[in-house]
Amino acid sequence: MPKMFPNLPRSFISDLHILEQMGWYKMQELASAYYKVFKYNEGSFKVMKKGAIDEIKDEKAKKLLLHWLEEFEKLNRQVALRQMDTKLVKFRLAHNEKYQEYLQSMSQGETGSYHITSTDYLAKALLYAAQAYHTRGAMRHVVQGLQMSAIPTCQYYTPLSTYDLWVSMIENWGEANKEYKNCKYISIAECLMKMSKYLSRMFNAMRVIRRSRLPKIDREGLLDFGTTDDPEFVTDLLLRYKKSGKKLSPAAYNFVRFFLDKFKCRISSHVHSNFLLLLNCLKKSKMR
Repeated sequence: MPKMFPNLPRSFISDLHILEQMGWYKMQELASAYYKVFKYNEGSFKVMKKGAIDEIKDEKAKKLLLHWLEEFEKLNRQVALRQMDTKLVKFRLAHNEKYQEYLQSMSQGETGSYHITSTDYLAKALLYAAQAYHTRGAMRHVVQGLQMSAIPTCQYYTPLSTYDLWVSMIENWGEANKEYKNCKYISIAECLMKMSKYLSRMFNAMRVIRRSRLPKIDREGLLDFGTTDDPEFVTDLLLRYKKSGKKLSPAAYNFVRFFLDKFKCRISSHVHSNFLLLLNCLKKSKMR
């Protein structure tokens, strides 16, 4: 995305590229994505965090991930990232003050210039930004790749790394959880429609990773894509209904049932009834 801004210093893009290959910034991105999930589903956050710590074999990378997780936990202890008993206005005010504090820390000297290592401050600031992605990977994938269609048209071409897609997948899961928390007692299908924007983005990233970034031997047991009952197709269908403002058709309800069945979700009530969607229905990554 830096190529979209022609007046940046010549060295900025190359320096940023070098930094993004470093474990320090990769683990910063990963920890930031996990803390998006933390904001809306602490249980899922703990499972994902433990999974990463257990599976990362590179001890240096694991140490860096643990460093950033601890850094962000320190921030959480200072000013809570999750809204608990605090009133929304007070919660937002505290977050905005912290956000501004870190943005000001990025500025250097009288000219107000920025050093590229200010990305550390930016990562901390974005934890407190309302309605914002935490990671550069999610921004590239969603804003440039999906919303602006800049990647498929090769305009301002910036290749999406597997890491970009991975952190975007995690962040959009966090955002989907945020929508779930607002479902209250609407029907399961309506709740999924509410979550569909972020689920669609999550599955988009997942599909690209599965189909073009993983060797075949590592794809066994993972969600597959490309059929009318795959999860991305269903969430895209629900998203179209959401944008149109139309009520779901009987056929759409059938696709919702297919979607839930993909995740081995057994709900005794019908999908159009007033019954909360259980989050554990979406935890499964393996197929029957």
